[in-house]
Amino acid sequence: MKIKETLFPKLLAAFLVFNPNISFSQTSPVHDSRYVFFSGIGETQDEALKDGAARLARSINSTVTSDQTSTLTRVNGNNSYTFSQTNHVEATPLALRHVSVVKKICPNTGCTFEFKILKDAWISTLKTELNNAVISAKRISINSNSTWKGAAEIISREQQLLTHYSAANTLDTLTKGSEISTSVEYRESLGLSKKYVSELKIKLHSSNDSGAQKVLEELIPVTARSTQGNLIVVAEAKPKFGKSSRGYIAKQQVSLKFLESSGGAQLVKQHLFTTQASSDKSHSVALDKANEKLMDHVRSIKLVDILE
Repeated sequence: MKIKETLFPKLLAAFLVFNPNISFSQTSPVHDSRYVFFSGIGETQDEALKDGAARLARSINSTVTSDQTSTLTRVNGNNSYTFSQTNHVEATPLALRHVSVVKKICPNTGCTFEFKILKDAWISTLKTELNNAVISAKRISINSNSTWKGAAEIISREQQLLTHYSAANTLDTLTKGSEISTSVEYRESLGLSKKYVSELKIKLHSSNDSGAQKVLEELIPVTARSTQGNLIVVAEAKPKFGKSSRGYIAKQQVSLKFLESSGGAQLVKQHLFTTQASSDKSHSVALDKANEKLMDHVRSIKLVDILE
């Protein structure tokens, strides 16, 4: 049996992270409800901010899942009950904005950074971001879901909105739902975009190579894939190997062909990804590095840009 419970602190307005290993500056206005105060530990400010953001998320926006098991055994006519429970805590990431450092404390190991955020400014920025995301998404014209151009526009709209998902969750948490109209409009727009994507029918074909397969998985959403349809994308990888004074060299090339099959297969666009890496260990290690570089590049571009 699983039990889910959303945890919110009693004083949500303050958003203080209570931790025995974290101390607040005596001069910090920790009781000023205009601000959100939190702390994090790390060797650098960026590390401490990442740690503090995770602590804050667990404090104000967590879900606890409990796995409970009970067992009844009978030995020599006597009943024996055993019970066990395991709790799992999952925290939704927060979209932090306008973070400033209050204090930095560096003992023997690591540093504790105390941060603060002006809550009104944080809320205002999130509202603006969500409103702009909805407006921008509506500007993406959807001509047809049966052409690659139309499919790329549909996928681009969903991806654009998804980048603001944590902002919507954060706004709901900060305002306790008082800005519900902003998040509702965003979620309605995202839901409509997901519907459009699910109506796409894109067939994927790739060579027996993990590099080619990963490129397709990154570019084409799962919900848009189909075994039928008139949109086809073919990925073919052609790795090449060599040696130099630096050791083993691997060059990875993944070509993409976008076809529309209505009235006969017609090539719409071709695209080629090329990366290269080296290793002093083996060609296999070099190829793995080349594939990693290739995927970093693929993640940095959009399908709609490829098809322009």
